[in-house]
Amino acid sequence: AKTPTDSSAHLTLKRFYSRSNSFLKLHAQKGELPCQGQQEVRVEYLIKGTELGEGAKHMELHYLAVSKGAIKDSGSFEIPVTNGSKALRGEVSIKLHLSADVSPTLRVLTYILLPGGEMAADSATIKLQRCFRNKVSVDFSPDEVLPGADVSLQVQAAAGSLCGLRVVDKSVVLMKPDKELTADKIRGLFPESRDNDHRLQDADDLCGGHSRFSRPYRRSWHNRGEVDVYSLFKDLRLKLITSAEIRNPADCAPLYYEIYDDRMYLLHSLSRNRGPIIREREFIPRVTQEPEPEAAEMIRTYFPETWIWELAPVGESGRAEVHGSAPDTITEWNAGAFCMGPSGFGISPPTSLRAFQPFFVELTLPYSVVRGESFTLKASVFNYLKQCIKVQITLLPSQELELEPCADCQYSSCLCAEESKTFYWNLKASNLGEVNVTVKTEALDTQDLCNNEFPIVPKQGRSDTVVKPLLVQPGGVLEEKSHSSLLCCQAGEEHPKTEEISLKVPENILKDSERAYATVLGDLMGTAMQNLDRLLAMPYGCGEQNMVLFAPNIFILQYLTKTHQLSPEIQSKAKRFLES
Repeated sequence: AKTPTDSSAHLTLKRFYSRSNSFLKLHAQKGELPCQGQQEVRVEYLIKGTELGEGAKHMELHYLAVSKGAIKDSGSFEIPVTNGSKALRGEVSIKLHLSADVSPTLRVLTYILLPGGEMAADSATIKLQRCFRNKVSVDFSPDEVLPGADVSLQVQAAAGSLCGLRVVDKSVVLMKPDKELTADKIRGLFPESRDNDHRLQDADDLCGGHSRFSRPYRRSWHNRGEVDVYSLFKDLRLKLITSAEIRNPADCAPLYYEIYDDRMYLLHSLSRNRGPIIREREFIPRVTQEPEPEAAEMIRTYFPETWIWELAPVGESGRAEVHGSAPDTITEWNAGAFCMGPSGFGISPPTSLRAFQPFFVELTLPYSVVRGESFTLKASVFNYLKQCIKVQITLLPSQELELEPCADCQYSSCLCAEESKTFYWNLKASNLGEVNVTVKTEALDTQDLCNNEFPIVPKQGRSDTVVKPLLVQPGGVLEEKSHSSLLCCQAGEEHPKTEEISLKVPENILKDSERAYATVLGDLMGTAMQNLDRLLAMPYGCGEQNMVLFAPNIFILQYLTKTHQLSPEIQSKAKRFLES
């Protein structure tokens, strides 16, 4: 049984100030809404009849829709007035158009200016999904296939867009989910500036300059913690110039602050003649931050982490399609795209392709082994069928691998629904380099019972063969020697230049581990030209260090200019480093 735990919560409520007790109430839908179509917002009103004036036939309700620091929509309604009633009560509906221009937050404010000079108002916030003007989507067809099967990826975006496509193994995403490009990350680059100061700030101290209280007390002014119409406009960062009553009248009794045990208490005088003193401790909460024909036997050899990484123009049709074969990995492939076009930027919601077969084998190999040393090969067989099967697993012979005998090892077994089993081989690599390890598993057609039932043979994927590479290293200590020379041919020379290089192999070298590489470059700068991006460097250090980095930039520019190999890209990069 779980041990009960105590928890606490609090909710702060503030009274909305209205001199006549006339109010508006906005009812907006909760949760994140799609950024398209229309949204209906109900406005409930309660207006005291005495505030409507004599002979009034209607009153006007105005509304503003604000997003990203701008008024996106506005309008008004005429509400008929019934004479003689003590209070006018009812509701109207506002229809707002939702689009990417108001994503992710749309704030709505409604107000009524009453004949008596008072203003009634209310505001509400509508949350929208993160979206962009360029609506991008990617979809697989079909969305579940066998490994190696043909599949297409459809991309939709605004006409004329260029899209970057990416399809990677889900395991890559799980390792670093914070590196994913999402709509929230893009929107986070342009945060709303609601936390900044309210520009052109009105003087909030309505009592300033008229107090007969003098120092040494620090003075402030108390409005009883009520919300008023002015605070609604201020919260939306709107400047309101009006003679209407929009603010809660100030209570000009002074506040005295005294310190007790490093805690501040608020001492508020309830009357001008120093009546009873109330000590109220103020707590500031801390804010802390989801039946087909039998398929031919397939050999799985292709296991990339990144499957698709390319650009795709969608053209005037707004559509593009990429065809290919699913890799051989049993996994879920995560796809995404972002596009740029005349209508702006857009990013797709993630989608996935499931490459799966109900019966398969998975190999567990070390990254590398040393020649002549024994190692263990593990092969796990999985059965996701609803019935039992009997499997036989075979390590195919290889000239590069020696199989060590195992008297107790068995390589056939029953596998019932949702079961898996691991098989082992002890091997020894005999050849250097990259060798292939091939394991085949097959569902047997047999009358032997498995868990009191006859095993079945799946119609699709009755066998699975996996080929994976294994790096075999020689061991010992690597020793490298290099030799370089310059061959100069004179103009008109008939015979080619030759040079003999002696390769002296040490006596204690490990068998078959020797190797040599030769590179011939027809350029004086040779390898430096092939590594040009790394030679060009931004100087960041002191004077001597900067000179060391400046010099190669200048020499490279001079050489490329005289040999007519200087491209605008290299020239721009080198000059930028020199000028910085």
